[in-house]
Amino acid sequence: MYIQLYCVYVANSQSRAKHNDKPVYIQLRWEKADHAAYYLNTGRYLQPYVNVVQDICNENEAGDISLDEVTHSIESVCCSVLSILQFSADALYVAKRRKSFLKFRWNEELKQLKQDSTDSNKA
Repeated sequence: MYIQLYCVYVANSQSRAKHNDKPVYIQLRWEKADHAAYYLNTGRYLQPYVNVVQDICNENEAGDISLDEVTHSIESVCCSVLSILQFSADALYVAKRRKSFLKFRWNEELKQLKQDSTDSNKA
């Protein structure tokens, strides 16, 4: 069984800047994360769901469960998995920053410096 999930996190309206109504996008800084602790924590909390998914598959193959029950069970497991992953990342092991937090401030002086460097490198 293979499951692939994609997540986008947008801060709620309370996190928006007071002078600006634009949403504040938050990035998880995985390069700063404690990967070992994150994997250990998520593994510990996700392990019971391996048995749940296996039970769903077995019941489905045996015909002991309806398609609606399978669908409901899969949606429930997916919501639980996403909650575990999000909680582990957001609350525990991965730093968060505004999307533009590390954005470089580029100005005309830096633009000219870059052009001069590029020109001298070509020579």
